[in-house]
Amino acid sequence: NAIYIKHENGYSSVYAHLQKFTPNLVDFVTAKQYENQSFEIDIAPPLDSFKVKKGEKIGFLGTTGGSLGPHLHFEIRENSSEKTVNPLFFGFNISDNSPPFMQLLKIYELNHLQETVNSTEYKVKKATKNSYSIAEKTLKIPSNRIGIGLKTYDLISGTSNHNGIYSMAIYANDSLIYSFEMDKFGYDETR
Repeated sequence: NAIYIKHENGYSSVYAHLQKFTPNLVDFVTAKQYENQSFEIDIAPPLDSFKVKKGEKIGFLGTTGGSLGPHLHFEIRENSSEKTVNPLFFGFNISDNSPPFMQLLKIYELNHLQETVNSTEYKVKKATKNSYSIAEKTLKIPSNRIGIGLKTYDLISGTSNHNGIYSMAIYANDSLIYSFEMDKFGYDETR
């Protein structure tokens, strides 16, 4: 059970895994289910048919949709592209004093078509406050093309959720060779 709210600022907010909706929305959805003769439906009510205000109740937390426990799946999406946008850009006051942590480094040997030929995993351990290391001093990779994978997570203070990291930069000596910031992404880019 999910609700998408289209906002006037060009974004939509998404609330998923809901147990149930408020009564007026339940009546609307139930009528559409009978009309379509299907419990599973995806409907977009006419604009302005369900106006909501900040602080108004729209649904109840649940575990629908393959959830492993009661929680709220929350997203903000850009209406023009349907891309999800980092919700922390919207002024939510969330305490985060926990640094990200790495668990694993994976080196992918690639052929001339950029296809993986072989891969090797290396356990990562914290070396200092701001650095990690692997047991090997030197990695010998029998390929002139490689891909690098890092299994890394970020925790938000007071939660046990393993969240993705916001940004990463990879350097070869002092030269930046790759970086990203997770401002927004589309579902065609990742699951």
